[in-house]
Amino acid sequence: EWILPTTDKAFRNLLIGCRTSTGGSIKVLQPKFSLDSSDVVEAYEIYSAKTDAPVLAFEQLNDDTVIYSSGLKLVISTYDLEKKKMLDSIIVHEFNSLIMNIDVKDDIVLVSTKDYSVSKFKYSEGELSLQGSDYCVRKVTNSLSLNDNVTITTDKLHCSISGIQGHETRFRSFVSFVPKLKRCELKPLWYDGQIMNRFIAYGLGGEIQLYTLLDKETAQDLAKHLNNKKMVPNSVTQKGLWDLNDNMWVNDRNVNVIDGDLLLQDYSGELAKMLNAMSF
Repeated sequence: EWILPTTDKAFRNLLIGCRTSTGGSIKVLQPKFSLDSSDVVEAYEIYSAKTDAPVLAFEQLNDDTVIYSSGLKLVISTYDLEKKKMLDSIIVHEFNSLIMNIDVKDDIVLVSTKDYSVSKFKYSEGELSLQGSDYCVRKVTNSLSLNDNVTITTDKLHCSISGIQGHETRFRSFVSFVPKLKRCELKPLWYDGQIMNRFIAYGLGGEIQLYTLLDKETAQDLAKHLNNKKMVPNSVTQKGLWDLNDNMWVNDRNVNVIDGDLLLQDYSGELAKMLNAMSF
């Protein structure tokens, strides 16, 4: 979906990436109710451009700009609201591997490639600048940014999920499926606490796991509780918790991962509300 604002109203268009026998194309379709019947929706092509390679990933960068892939190339295209037409596309970066996924959160753009993991860009005043790349080779399905400092990425070869801060892997969770990631809130109505940094990992077989990132103070409290109870987590569930600041928990192959089910007893106050919210 591409929400294109104008002076009087916003149009909801469909952005479609295509693969053709000679390369690919990017198309913008505008759905409208049929003049003949209100039960029929018709789609009109308002823009189309050929690309050198298949378009496998695309996102809306801001109100009038989209970013998409063309094989190894990262491309930006802008819609001129006054002239009511798309401007010429601009190639902003070329990778050594096929672009598989693009994630946009505020002004941060993450680009995942087939063989060389993830690169981080910042979009400012119409310019896209490379901020850094993950130097660990991973077979990435997709990546996402939870905030300015934390990047979550996957490795389908090892069925793992990793949190990257700078050039350091701060946590890693191994799962029993090939994971894909999506940001979420998933906060029950009765929980009035702070907004939690959360995402889900899901697989083609219907697997879903919910993850929450913790600040240092909360993580230390949980670590103290576990040490007092002499509890050792042995698995990751849909209520997994991580601490980004210290390597407190290491179990088997997982690094800095703890099972949230072990934390639901003997808590009160704000932390109890949060843990029960995670059980929702």
